[in-house]
Amino acid sequence: MPRLGTSDADNITLTEATTKECIGCKRVLASKQFALATNGKGKGLPKATCMSCSVRQSEWAKEKYREIWDTEKENTTNEPTNESAAAGLGVVALEDFLALLSRQGNHLEVDANVDISSVNPNLSLDT
Repeated sequence: MPRLGTSDADNITLTEATTKECIGCKRVLASKQFALATNGKGKGLPKATCMSCSVRQSEWAKEKYREIWDTEKENTTNEPTNESAAAGLGVVALEDFLALLSRQGNHLEVDANVDISSVNPNLSLDT
């Protein structure tokens, strides 16, 4: 029998019969249909979305990630690599390159691979 000044609502404990509304599908489901949060300030409490909505959301996120990754992969394969772009370039002596620079004035756009091994043989290829 409850004490005076208390209500039945104060004496409720969470059981498997407790229900909760999913924010994803808006259905009222048993609390066992909700996974427990593993981190954050709600750690140990039931999540706001039911397990089926969580799985659906996870699959959607994976598919979206795959689409983005595939798009990026396609974009990078269409761009020439340094080796393929340099394949059509000839070798120019340093003196000729410097003379070209002096004739160009203030603006020059150059795509080049430069071999400086003869200038400083102690440098590694990574540098």
